[in-house]
Amino acid sequence: MKHFARALALAGLLGLNASAQAALVPVDIDNFNAADQFVTDDTLNGMPASDGPVALPSSNGVATSRTLAINVLAYNAAPTNSAIVDSGASLLDVINETGEDSEVTVSWVIPSNLIPPGAFGSFFRIAVLQSDGNPLTVEFLLNSASLGSFVVPGHTTNQDLLFTASAAQINAGGTLQMIINGEAGWDADFGSVGLAYNTTPPTTTPEPVSLALFGAGLIGMRRLRRRFTVA
Repeated sequence: MKHFARALALAGLLGLNASAQAALVPVDIDNFNAADQFVTDDTLNGMPASDGPVALPSSNGVATSRTLAINVLAYNAAPTNSAIVDSGASLLDVINETGEDSEVTVSWVIPSNLIPPGAFGSFFRIAVLQSDGNPLTVEFLLNSASLGSFVVPGHTTNQDLLFTASAAQINAGGTLQMIINGEAGWDADFGSVGLAYNTTPPTTTPEPVSLALFGAGLIGMRRLRRRFTVA
């Protein structure tokens, strides 16, 4: 495990002017600072191993419960893929050994009407504390209907990434799923998952399904724990 902390000054990196950027309002769905969970799968393409649902306190975000699941898709010898919610470090940690691949699904129950009427643009955001060299695909579904997906490039470190999302769909509430997968051997740590919306019309709007750094100080100082596999 490696331990370090880093602060990011993110002002201006979205391509928004100062007034529009200041109007971006973050909403935490889950900041992973409550309800430890651990799942590991030892079967190939079988039933996913899962834990939950576990109740979440209001201090953890707007989600009222969380379920964590992992499904092994490929392995060399014996699978040791795992997904861990570490509330002490406030992160979701996913580990795939060399040559192994797994799909990780995090599910939450979220309330309705999280985006207020009159909001100018709504976004999903995910804090990637660290990923290895493998690109990741992250897809969001609400009540089994796809809200969109995007790619996290390899070697992403301490970035809040966001993509456009439908406010009407989000405001239905219900079961939100985040499905993560990557190339064999992928590892990543995620610091929080949430939404954002703009209260004033931005002069420049990020392209749909694009990745961008978001907001000054949203990540702030985060403790990061990572384990690297040495080939």
